[in-house]
Amino acid sequence: MQRLLHCTNRTSQELLRLHVRSTSCKRFAAATAGQRGEDTKPPPGLNFYDQKIVRPWTEIATTDNIGMKFLFDSGLGRISPVDSAQILARNLPARLLFCIQQFLQLPFILGCNPHFKRVNRAYLDAYKEAASFTAITNDHQEQEYVELLKSFVDDHMDVISNLAQGVRDCLQHHSNSAHYLDSHMDAVVRARISIRLLVEHQIALHNKRKNHAGVVHLKFNPVKVARKCIRDSQALCTRKYGIAPEVEINGHVDAEACYVVAHLEYILMELLKNSFRATVEHHPDQMELPPVRLTLSKTEDQLAIRISDEGGGFEPSIGTLMWSWSYTTVDNEAVDDGLGALAQQHDVILAGLGVGLPMTQCYASYFGGNIEVRSMYGLGSDAFVTLPMLHEQHPHMVWSPDDQVSRQ
Repeated sequence: MQRLLHCTNRTSQELLRLHVRSTSCKRFAAATAGQRGEDTKPPPGLNFYDQKIVRPWTEIATTDNIGMKFLFDSGLGRISPVDSAQILARNLPARLLFCIQQFLQLPFILGCNPHFKRVNRAYLDAYKEAASFTAITNDHQEQEYVELLKSFVDDHMDVISNLAQGVRDCLQHHSNSAHYLDSHMDAVVRARISIRLLVEHQIALHNKRKNHAGVVHLKFNPVKVARKCIRDSQALCTRKYGIAPEVEINGHVDAEACYVVAHLEYILMELLKNSFRATVEHHPDQMELPPVRLTLSKTEDQLAIRISDEGGGFEPSIGTLMWSWSYTTVDNEAVDDGLGALAQQHDVILAGLGVGLPMTQCYASYFGGNIEVRSMYGLGSDAFVTLPMLHEQHPHMVWSPDDQVSRQ
């Protein structure tokens, strides 16, 4: 075991082999005895790598190529919920397996973080349950599967906050771990978004809503979504500071768009939250704050949104650091006070954990969009969001583990 404690740069696969071979780790080996038909219940007090599932760790997580056409076909009733569930049941275990593998690729000392362990355990439990659905052939089985998916959504509600806290903990004690953490968070969060998208899409097939194809809203007014986000952000800002800036909306205010509204809401809430905080803190003694301005532009293929504030901007030295999961402007002792505590169903997490902007970029880029933030230091910032309009022939696939392999 002493050998393991000094191998912080080894991958977990290497450490796992060392760990099992070690004569001092017989208790761990017993936890993997399920492969030999023995009791798989692990004894208490074991470390991060004590898992009930071992063999799938080294398997390649491959999935079908699921494109926008699947979301539209299933959402518009061209294929039945049973057929849709069959496709999801075939692909979900591999996507969960990919998340498990990301934790095993962390250096040992980072993988021992209790917040990371909690998330990994959630994915292990979900993998076991998802893999148990091998055949869905009728409506009753599909309904049972949907109930399982709903439990996944509830059980994984705090995954992002746990990941964020894990990153903070690791950076506090291991300052040279940023590279590992950024790579880990990129992979896990993108996989999580794809899992959440497919799971909530299957659930949404049972909640028929006008102008919807499952989770895809076929025709909505972005300004209405923006106004809801503004109200929620103002309420949170007022609760913390006692005051909140007004928001001026202009541009193509009557435009209609086709997108996953939950993703757009997350992006707008996070950017508005940042602008509100910056504005209030940059004008601490003013009873009348300068407004935040939100401008929309809509073309046939793209929705563009600009959010401008007079919150003082940020120093040029920050540069691309703002997109790192390892960067935060809040000290380690800071805890959430409500300003960042937004709608839980959209994975919005606590302010000051340092994952807000990286999360928005993940959501924006998921279907090929982008976010840029430009600063005029001492004056304010402009955030530019560009999102493609979704349609059946949209070239971007729902993310899969194969995409991550191709990027490496």
